[in-house]
Amino acid sequence: MLFYGHKFMIRKNHRPLYREVVAEAMQIAWHERKWWVLALFAGILQTGGMYDAILVFTKRMADESYTIFSTASLSAIVSRLPVLDLSSFSAFFYSMMNFERLVFFGLITLAILVCSLIAQGALIAGVGERVRGKSRSLSSALSLGAHHVWRIAGLNVITLGLLWFARFLVLVPVLLSWQNLNLPHILMYLVAFIVFLMASIFLTTMHLFALNEIVLHDLSLEQALESALHLWRRSWVIILETGAVLLAVGAAILLFTGLLFAISSLPLLVLMLSASLLHQVTLFWIAYALGWFFFTGLLLLAGMFTITFYYATWNKLHGRIHEGRVVAKFHRIIHWIHSLHPS
Repeated sequence: MLFYGHKFMIRKNHRPLYREVVAEAMQIAWHERKWWVLALFAGILQTGGMYDAILVFTKRMADESYTIFSTASLSAIVSRLPVLDLSSFSAFFYSMMNFERLVFFGLITLAILVCSLIAQGALIAGVGERVRGKSRSLSSALSLGAHHVWRIAGLNVITLGLLWFARFLVLVPVLLSWQNLNLPHILMYLVAFIVFLMASIFLTTMHLFALNEIVLHDLSLEQALESALHLWRRSWVIILETGAVLLAVGAAILLFTGLLFAISSLPLLVLMLSASLLHQVTLFWIAYALGWFFFTGLLLLAGMFTITFYYATWNKLHGRIHEGRVVAKFHRIIHWIHSLHPS
């Protein structure tokens, strides 16, 4: 049977894809908690999610479009810039202090980005070995990530750069729609958003598959991108389905985290209510701070687990596609329908 230019042999004894991949990735993410810290840093640039990242991007578009293109905002930014008076030593000293702070925070940002790049490679190395039934130490994974840092940096520049460019293109019709709401602008926005959606799915997949090729197979950046593109062409339906599965699992993890916080924070809520009734301001704010730290800690743990799960899932899927042992659920459904009505 021919589907999307590929011949798929649907066998009755074919191993299930998502039940195995998701279950094994979940086990790896839970039992290999030593990778959670790496997941925290890796998620700064690439969380491993697909549709959830698109939803976050979409949520921020309106505010960002107004901030970027608004003349009032631009005037406000310019008005806050320090005025350098060369005739005044104090003004010059003040501007130099601002420059030193800028350099300092720039170096910190650069260090965080480098850590994120190394963490991406180390996380792939760690979960990749675990998927194959082997074990790798944290130091060994970090060394491998550092060894490939330049190729990983190039990969991030290409995929994330194109993704941000596609995101910027969507902001233009959003602003035009705000200034003059009419049918052409609305259609322009819809077309731009569809392009952005397709670009996000494609570039996220390319990033994660190429990352596996760079770290686990020691391919060059060009070879890794070519291999990732080949895998995308072979199995794009499975990739789209996997993105939907990850979105559902991520939403379930977030919901579970919220329920866990709601149940476990009841004693703190009672303490806050009691402190409020007794006018114990200090006790109230102590309970509030404890609740805030507890909630933040839960979110961080859930985020680290989810990112580790995402990377393990993509790594497992990457291996299954390479082996040619995957059939999309969509193809199975079509085959089942076809079997009910044979021609």
